[in-house]
Parts: sequence; structure tokens; C-alpha cells
Amino acid sequence: MEHFQLYKTVLMISLIVNITTSEVVNKEHYYRKPTKKEIVTAVFSLNMENLRNCQSCNNVGTDSNDSTIGQYLAGFLSYFADSSGVNYLDIECTALKFNKSRCTSINDIPVWQVDFNICRKKISENEVWCWGLRFQMNRSLQVIKSSLICIGSG
Repeated sequence: MEHFQLYKTVLMISLIVNITTSEVVNKEHYYRKPTKKEIVTAVFSLNMENLRNCQSCNNVGTDSNDSTIGQYLAGFLSYFADSSGVNYLDIECTALKFNKSRCTSINDIPVWQVDFNICRKKISENEVWCWGLRFQMNRSLQVIKSSLICIGSG
């Protein structure tokens, strides 16, 4: 009987430690700002997303056949092969205010707004252009696909 009680106590302690540890890990992940690598990973996850399903993304891209976010971004990234300019990613991430009335589930709650831009500066012409995406991410760092917008200037 004593062994059974000891077993129950050890089991309870391990359960409490596991729950507490996972809550701490999740809270740290839940409230911290995403890293630039996590944002780039989120953008990669949108590779097959149809441009027609995104606000302001229909008929954009470097080629009239571009139909996915992956093709849209690949077209602009391909300009990086030209070494006559300066190429860079401009990634901005800002916290959003919580608006519960617009959300249907916890995964719909936008926490971060991200501007992800592929930029190129032509040194000879002193010209800068940037094209990319604006989107919102939830606390799990997943893109809220209904928030996708194609952005750009140059």
C-alpha cells in the first residue's frame, strides 16, 4: 500500500511539473514578438496560396502567369541575381490591439501585423523599390490568411 501511495505522489508531482513547464513554455511563445526567421518561415508557408484569394493580389507579379504567393515573391527575388544593386528584406512587425468582436476562434485573433518586403536599390539610378506582403499573425505565429494583402512601391 505504501508503494502505491508513493507512486501516486510521484505521478501527481510529474503531472504538475509537466503542466507547469508546458504552460511556461507556451506563455513565452504566446506573448513574444516573432523573430525575423519565424516571419520568413510564415511567408514560406504561403507558397501555394492563390493570389486571387488575397486582397489586392489579383493580377500582380512579375509575370502574367503568376498565380500563387510563391510565384509572386519568386519573381521579385529573382532580381536579386543582378549584382548591380543592393538587395535586402525589410521586415516590420507591430503589435495589434485585441478586438474580440471580429474573431470567431482563438486562431483568428490577430496579434501581430507584419510587413514583409523584398527591396532593391539600384545604385546607378538611386532608385529603391519594395514589393511584398502585409498580413496578420496569431499567437501561434500562424498567418491569418484572410488578412493577406500584396503591397509594393517603386
